[in-house]
Amino acid sequence: MIDFRYHVVSIVAIFLALTVGLVIGASILSKGVADSLRSDLSQRNDQIKSQQHQINTLKTQMDQQDKYITDTAGQLVAGRLSGLCVAVVEIAGSDSDAYSAVHTMLQKQSGATVCSETTINASLSTAASSDQEEAMSLLVAEHTPAGQKPAGTVAQESMELIGEALTTYQTPGASAAASTTAASPTSTATSKATTAATGAATSTSAAPGTMTAGEALATLKDYQSAGFITMVTQPVSGEQASLAYIQAPTTANADADNQTYITLAEALRKGGAGTVVGGSGDSAEKAGLVYAIINDSTATREISTVDNTDVTMGQVAAVFCLDAESQAADASAGHYGTGANNDGPLPPIAAGPGS
Repeated sequence: MIDFRYHVVSIVAIFLALTVGLVIGASILSKGVADSLRSDLSQRNDQIKSQQHQINTLKTQMDQQDKYITDTAGQLVAGRLSGLCVAVVEIAGSDSDAYSAVHTMLQKQSGATVCSETTINASLSTAASSDQEEAMSLLVAEHTPAGQKPAGTVAQESMELIGEALTTYQTPGASAAASTTAASPTSTATSKATTAATGAATSTSAAPGTMTAGEALATLKDYQSAGFITMVTQPVSGEQASLAYIQAPTTANADADNQTYITLAEALRKGGAGTVVGGSGDSAEKAGLVYAIINDSTATREISTVDNTDVTMGQVAAVFCLDAESQAADASAGHYGTGANNDGPLPPIAAGPGS
């Protein structure tokens, strides 16, 4: 007869067999898994070492390239813009160091004449108050030449006027005090009389719908007095800007602000100045000004951009772009720098002056 003790022994034997099987099976499985994991880890380590070697090689090449550009920048740009007049514009929020470096390269190395230097203050892109917007509207009404039809927001209309003022030929002796005012026929007549009485050389007979030299200076003076711009250097007497360089903000902007800045670039180009916009930081990222220009169906064909003016290569590229603009103002724009959709790091290097 099978007693209770037999059942207990049988059950214990069954569980013991299961335990032994699990231990043996787990040991065999663990060894296989561990071997597989060790093999995968070894492969990953090899890949990491290979990629790190590639990174180090590329970094070395980039350092050598940057050093070459830095060492030869002066020779690369020497005299390329000799005798040309450049209107330089800094938009509020730009990389001031990059702007200063480009300014120096234009004036001291490429031989260009910086015939005006302007800062666009933040209040001109996005009016901080209704009072500022009203003041801007009054300036547009006062300084729009007869025959012109402003379009767009009041900020865009203002940029149109500023762009025209910066590209108007400055006759020797022109002054803001002797300017005409398109909004008032009486003011125009008085101004002409003043000019004749003082013997100033200001032109008062500009083509219909355009500014005279005195009107251009008056426009800039009034926008500065209202706090919308800062004129570091007003347009040079006897000069007219044939080129323009704009330093873009480093941060993302509201779409309306980007459109306002694009209006300025287009106005400078319309005034006969081949225009290049330089930027750094997030200017080439979504909502940045360089990005906005590249993705604007019209501006991308007309306004050249450089997205890395915080380094010497970008500064050289800006000079090369301006050089190309001076040789063929109607040529298609180029976009240079480090962005994925750019035309390359530098424009094609044309033969230097005298070559």
